[in-house]
Amino acid sequence: MSESIDVMTLKAPVEAIFDVLADGTAYAHWVVGAKAVRRVDQAWPAKGTCFYPTVGIGPFTIKDSTECLEVEAPRRIVLEARMRPLMVATVELQLEPVDEGTQVTMTERPSAGLVTPLGRLMVPALSLRNKLSLARLERLVQARVS
Repeated sequence: MSESIDVMTLKAPVEAIFDVLADGTAYAHWVVGAKAVRRVDQAWPAKGTCFYPTVGIGPFTIKDSTECLEVEAPRRIVLEARMRPLMVATVELQLEPVDEGTQVTMTERPSAGLVTPLGRLMVPALSLRNKLSLARLERLVQARVS
């Protein structure tokens, strides 16, 4: 199975970063490709709860859901991001405090959908998107902390 593993050190404390991850509406502001979040389950990010994003590029959009599979606040969250019929992926974000702030490891494993047969060919595109998303996450966290 192909996966993208991207690591970035964000200049913010673990708790501040997790606060953004625990805000379902925030995903539209930091995940590249997310246009809006239509709704968030009240208990988000409890296991089994969802938020409902609209994702896409330009006029091409998909309305689907992202489910929280596991959560260990404030260190780890595992999501199933659904962009059907294109892709379903497991996305894990691990937060580890370091001297400079927080090391965030983002792992994305496509598991189903039309693009899944592309396997390793998708990894560079996923990695680029995830690095851009982590940079956006850092900016959003810093704006909230300021």
